[in-house]
Amino acid sequence: MIDFEILEKELKREKINSFLINQNGKSIFEWNNIRLLISSYLIKRGRLGMERRYEARHIFMAIGACIALFSPILLLIVPLLVVNTLYYKRGIWITYAPGENYMVFGISVFFLVLACAMLWYFDVQKWAIGISLGCVIVSCIVFYIASLSYVTLSDEEISYRTLLSNEKRTYAWEELEQLVYYVKLPEDDEMSHYEFYFKDGEMLTIRQNSLVTEIQGSLNSKVRGMGIPLKYVEPVS
Repeated sequence: MIDFEILEKELKREKINSFLINQNGKSIFEWNNIRLLISSYLIKRGRLGMERRYEARHIFMAIGACIALFSPILLLIVPLLVVNTLYYKRGIWITYAPGENYMVFGISVFFLVLACAMLWYFDVQKWAIGISLGCVIVSCIVFYIASLSYVTLSDEEISYRTLLSNEKRTYAWEELEQLVYYVKLPEDDEMSHYEFYFKDGEMLTIRQNSLVTEIQGSLNSKVRGMGIPLKYVEPVS
């Protein structure tokens, strides 16, 4: 539909004064001028729509670029922030985000970048909007799945849940059969890590990071104090 308020402004701006006066004193514009003005208005309106779509396209491009640029920082902070928010409680030594969490969070970020890239590359077309919404939904689902995996250690218990599992496992320290620490050299591809072997046959791996290093003394003292075997595996030279 034609917005006649905007059209009237266009008429005034163009200063079209060519009109006829009828018997009742009302102004009647020449039809040729009206046709030209309407054509001009519609052309400008079309250009305005293209400009708005062009601007939206580049907004999504900027959002996607920012997410991709800051993704390394996000992947370092977000997984740990999520597990601390969801699973930390008073008395816990450490809230640990397993390594697979970081990979899955990376997939979630990828789908967000893909959603923005679709809107940018295909100029915010309707079908591209639908696919982008699908990418955002997939990103949210993947994010939720990653948030389920965690490990917590406290003076009373060891609690964890693995990726793609709804079952939360909680063990008292008395249920720990042995603790094995694998020592790795800086030039090794693999990080130093602990392996917790429980009496029911389950095994939990925690890889060394700054948080694990901070509680390493408390962990070793706890195990030794309870008479649980602590084994060190040195690298083979």
